[in-house]
Amino acid sequence: MMDMVYGVMGTGLLAIAAINGLLMLETIGRKPTRGGFRRAHKWLGRLYVVVFAFLFMAMFPRIAYLEGMPPTTLCHLISGLSLLPFVVAKVLAGMRYKQLHASLPTLGFMVIYFTYMTILTSGFYVVFFKPMS
Repeated sequence: MMDMVYGVMGTGLLAIAAINGLLMLETIGRKPTRGGFRRAHKWLGRLYVVVFAFLFMAMFPRIAYLEGMPPTTLCHLISGLSLLPFVVAKVLAGMRYKQLHASLPTLGFMVIYFTYMTILTSGFYVVFFKPMS
């Protein structure tokens, strides 16, 4: 049951990342920028960080019980762990280090990419496509 909840939360995390990316692409493409898009991006970003932190803390203890990880689990673990520094760097660059604002689109793309890779390797093929008996 909890695996299904984690799966739904992970899919929601990917949806939030995709919506945030589209919001910022729309904002970057317009010359009279709309403050509503930036505000929505900021609040969805905060929601992303909360969901990511919850999933990270919920999944991290499960690593201790794994012996001889299959390749998909290892890819999921590596992409999830590599997502953490990008999320932290994007939050810090956006909030504290104004001189790094030029790198925010690249960091945002990396967050979306690693979120996609983490969700892709999470084992949904087992949950959703297992044979009916």
